[in-house]
Amino acid sequence: MGKDKGLLIGSRKITWAQQAFALLTRLEIEVAFSINDHQNKSYKRMFYFDTLIPDNKTLVVKGPLTGILSAHLKFPKDNLIVLACDMIEMRQEVMVRLYNEFDKQSEYEAYVYRDKGMTEPLCAIYTAKALKKIADKAQKNLLEKHSMMYVLDQLKVNYLPIEPEVKKAFLNMNTVSDLQYV
Repeated sequence: MGKDKGLLIGSRKITWAQQAFALLTRLEIEVAFSINDHQNKSYKRMFYFDTLIPDNKTLVVKGPLTGILSAHLKFPKDNLIVLACDMIEMRQEVMVRLYNEFDKQSEYEAYVYRDKGMTEPLCAIYTAKALKKIADKAQKNLLEKHSMMYVLDQLKVNYLPIEPEVKKAFLNMNTVSDLQYV
């Protein structure tokens, strides 16, 4: 997009980050944002300071994994629901289903949507146990790759099918031309 996607104004006249925040708070869970150094000032204007999790400088990983592991290091005992703010068509029922599928007593370490081999690692639940395993590998430089797909290969995952009627909810808006699909 050429700019911070979380700060883009959506059809609801709020930023994409505020839209994701509203969606997740309806689950009645604590919501926080993973941010990098460049986002700090802008996000402090929109959200309370305690809802912002800056990238942890001790991590030697890249991409979304940086934010996820930074959140884990701040809340090491918590399971994390992850939602990318560029999924602007995400629907409440999709998040509720994910939340309801999650079983704290299960042997699964992650709950992730998948459709015909297309996995959505940024609309998922990661257990504290799974994130500890990945963080430990990262801190020992044992992660061969920093991609979320590689991370999922390291975990026992419950893949949830994406129903045809909610497929649009998983569109990632990465370029201006992607906006034509909404």
